[in-house]
Amino acid sequence: LGSLAQISVLEIASEDNGIVRHPCFRSITVATFPALHTLNKQQVTADERSSSLMIWRRMQRLYSLASITLHARLAPLPHRLAMSTHTKADQAKAVGSKTANHAVADGFVKRVMGHAYVINDKISKLNALWPALVRRYDERVRSDLGEREAFLQRYYAVVYGDNAPSINT
Repeated sequence: LGSLAQISVLEIASEDNGIVRHPCFRSITVATFPALHTLNKQQVTADERSSSLMIWRRMQRLYSLASITLHARLAPLPHRLAMSTHTKADQAKAVGSKTANHAVADGFVKRVMGHAYVINDKISKLNALWPALVRRYDERVRSDLGEREAFLQRYYAVVYGDNAPSINT
């Protein structure tokens, strides 16, 4: 697999390949192949590469956190391998091996990963909004410092409601 890291152009047929339609296919492929410049006839941008690396670092962290849960031992072999909780006996088994709890554990891991994607998306949106919120707060503080009477009027309205005292300057 070491030589695969040097792949710079990769095209995977997408007509009958469900993995290509997976929402994380492109980002995991870009994160996995550091020398990749073109994937399925589309250029890999620097922003896309950094975003993919950031997403998959977070996913690796989530998998490492999942590995210390009580349910980790029930996870199917592919997920135990991803969580790095496998033993040498696990490595000797075929990746497609099934246990009695495989379907339940696989569903659980899929739900956890689905929640992780949603949380990751919300955090990304909050990170994008944060500079604008700070800027609006700074503008409001500057305005309040410049207009003392307006600030006191808003303050009294919040604190006292309809019984707000009049402002005497």
